[in-house]
Amino acid sequence: AEPQEEPAPEDADTDFSDPLAPGPAVQRGISDRRLGYASRLPRQASIRQEVKRICPIQEVRTGSASLADGTYLFVVMVADPQNMRLIHEDDLVVEGVFAGHSSLVERLEFRRRWNTHWDVADADADFRHTVLYAGELCYEEGIGVTSWNNRSGHYQPGSAAHIRVGLDEATFEPVDSD
Repeated sequence: AEPQEEPAPEDADTDFSDPLAPGPAVQRGISDRRLGYASRLPRQASIRQEVKRICPIQEVRTGSASLADGTYLFVVMVADPQNMRLIHEDDLVVEGVFAGHSSLVERLEFRRRWNTHWDVADADADFRHTVLYAGELCYEEGIGVTSWNNRSGHYQPGSAAHIRVGLDEATFEPVDSD
């Protein structure tokens, strides 16, 4: 049986993918203030699609995601909690452009015209709450995630919320004290 899609919460903001884009139409993003994290900083540079990976969390956990060994930045989106978006540490600086966690979030998921509305004092209220969790992880093909954390300057997820991510709790290394 096909899984039933749950309706978005009443205070959720939903966007849909570009109908002219190739491939199937999919839900682009859901913002849920009660569940998601909003960026506390301006969005970082976009990254080329070939360096951004989207993988099922279970495959990353078990080492079957066909990823290069190393350290990755990751985000898990509110709208897609079974998958994570990753970028390898070797791809963080390309052609003088520095990428980070917010680079893994599409512009429309981050905020439309964010630069015309950016106000540090009101960042939490203005920016979309589309990221379920963010951090760093160490990955070894055939083994999986050997360690992971909640280090993200943009999203600053609490360590207690790490249970939102389907990775092994025993390999979680918190970077804050909540």
